[in-house]
Amino acid sequence: MAITVPYSLDLGPHDDAKDAAEGSVPDTVPQHMKIYLGANVDPTRMQSVVGSLQAVYRYMMSEDFKSNIGAATRAGYAPWESASAMDVTMESGVTGITDDHVAIIVSGNFDQGGRTHFYTETFNQLVNVLLEKTKDN
Repeated sequence: MAITVPYSLDLGPHDDAKDAAEGSVPDTVPQHMKIYLGANVDPTRMQSVVGSLQAVYRYMMSEDFKSNIGAATRAGYAPWESASAMDVTMESGVTGITDDHVAIIVSGNFDQGGRTHFYTETFNQLVNVLLEKTKDN
């Protein structure tokens, strides 16, 4: 199945990958993590997209969530074509996300216990669903 952009997937920390909900806006879903691909992202270049999402996720986990885990909604985003940690922007909303970005949006109540393994498992499930849905792009 092919996707069109903008595109998003969201999933809760205790949900199965098959329950990932598709969408097209970078908004916040209570108790969910969302990945978002802006309108200018090329869905045929998934290696670049996933690499950039992974860079955003690593930055979020190593820098931002140390002090903000369980706080307000956090969004991390970067250019879709080869983001590195230096390209990642963090904010407590989604207003800075543009059509040229990939983003990860985590609601403040995603996991009330602050257990980071739920973040990693949910992110990996979202990436796997994204790859499955774009294999025909």
